[in-house]
Parts: sequence; C-alpha cells; structure tokens
Amino acid sequence: TVTSQKENLVVMNFGEFQFGLYATEKAANSPVTKITLSQNVPHNRAVRAVLQSAAQAGGRIVTSPHLATWGGYSGCFADPDGHLWEVACPANLEPSAE
Repeated sequence: TVTSQKENLVVMNFGEFQFGLYATEKAANSPVTKITLSQNVPHNRAVRAVLQSAAQAGGRIVTSPHLATWGGYSGCFADPDGHLWEVACPANLEPSAE
C-alpha cells in the first residue's frame, strides 16, 4: 500500500515493513534516475544491526549510523550491486542514539 507520495519520495507499507523510494540523482540527458531504497526499523539498535548484517553479507557501509538532521537515526549501505539502502528509525519512534 502506498501511504505517502511527494515529488521525489514514495512510502509503501508491507505489513509491518515500511519502505521508501526517493530519487537521489538524475543522469544528464537520461530518463533514468538513481534511487536510494529506505527501510524504516523500530529502534536505533535495529539500524546498527541491519547495517552490520549488510556489511557481513558483502555490502559496503556508506554512512555510519548517526542522528540525522531530520531528527531520526539512520545509516546507509551499498549492496554488492551498488544499490544504496538507507536504514532509518524515525524520530517519533526513538529520537535519541542508544
């Protein structure tokens, strides 16, 4: 179910999982836009756990877990194919780093 759609962001709910897709860059003279996949998790410790699991599975940490400027807690990794994944805990769930 699509729960939110803005200019460069679409948020979808799949049961207890929520994913967001947002455009991060558009190549010149190309209809293709790079995207970052975003997964919301319920706790700051889950952000760290997902990033650790991704790194152990061959992913590359792009941004270490941190308090984000938008108020939540997030980090980012690139999967082995180079796709970017943000893992985030929204500020309304757990606003401070553990």
